Amino acid sequence: MLNERRKDVIDRAVLHDKPMYTHDCERCAYLGFDKTDDGALVDLYFCEQHNLPTVIARYSSVGSDYVSGVALCGNFPELRTAKTRATEVGFIF
Repeated sequence: MLNERRKDVIDRAVLHDKPMYTHDCERCAYLGFDKTDDGALVDLYFCEQHNLPTVIARYSSVGSDYVSGVALCGNFPELRTAKTRATEVGFIF
């Protein structure tokens, strides 16, 4: 059963380019997904709040299960990927 749910999550991300996990900020722009170093799938976002651009990596639909911050890109490869994608589409200059 768990493998079927994981497959469904992967299929939605790959085939439909939609977020795999619930994200509660309507201002965020979805940047696709990535894999962490240990192979977990993560949704990537860009958001600008209070004139401060940030990138977000969401690991599940649990509200607190994410990491964010451009300053943390050196510690989290998935945030570096989000920053690169946000730069490529013109969100970050």
